[in-house]
Amino acid sequence: MKYFLILATFALLASCKSSSDDTPEPSQQIILGSWNPVYNGQYTSVIKVYNSRNILVRGSHPIDPKERFVYDSIFAAVHQQQPSLDLTGYSIVDISMLDNRPNADMPNLNNELIAFGLDSTAIPDSWPPFAQPGGYYPALLGSAVYGHPGNFLWWPVEGYDPSLPVKQRIGTFITGGTLGFTWGFDFNGLVDRVDSLLKDPLHKQIIYYHCTWGKDRTGALTFAWLIKYGGKDTTAAKNIVLAVAPVNDHYRKLMTDYAIWLDTAKISAQRR
Repeated sequence: MKYFLILATFALLASCKSSSDDTPEPSQQIILGSWNPVYNGQYTSVIKVYNSRNILVRGSHPIDPKERFVYDSIFAAVHQQQPSLDLTGYSIVDISMLDNRPNADMPNLNNELIAFGLDSTAIPDSWPPFAQPGGYYPALLGSAVYGHPGNFLWWPVEGYDPSLPVKQRIGTFITGGTLGFTWGFDFNGLVDRVDSLLKDPLHKQIIYYHCTWGKDRTGALTFAWLIKYGGKDTTAAKNIVLAVAPVNDHYRKLMTDYAIWLDTAKISAQRR
């Protein structure tokens, strides 16, 4: 009954969206033959400083052309944007949303694993990882990156064809295997995990999350955190995201659906 109410309310809210909300932003253009991403500092942006302590930062693939983790570049960018903060003693949590498929992101993901003293066996070899028996719960891995304190967290997410049925979009991609689906990417679970790391009272840390280019998956996660925990409405959150980089249509749909799903979940909770 609860999920019926969520789906019904979701459909109602979606039908009430104004036409201006459906105007597509420019889509990311992927150039064939250029699948060798390196860190691009222009996409490193501080999203939140929590209690003058932990720092939430979005960015691109944190590996330089020599296949080294860009620890110093990330800290320099944060210091430039937040010069009043003393970053002495800070660790880094690198949250990677890259996938582990050999013909896609795995070569790039492997560079991150190596930087944290890990190898490919540290993460599942199945795709998607959440389809494993018993599910997959990402853990903080490693303890240092090139001599600096740090942890690695692998939590892949995926956008989708906007024409997929709403039940599948929610059950498979947003809520991690609900509404009759046995597996899912659990995008909402990642939003919650990011927030728990940001509010960790025991550590001083930069929570750096990224995808390949620092645009689509990264933009969607930024938007979702801003509307669930960052106190922003959808318009303000979208403007913050797009001020850094455009988001392609599949992840724009994830953003829109997440906002509607979040509203329906709140409505459902109020009715109980």
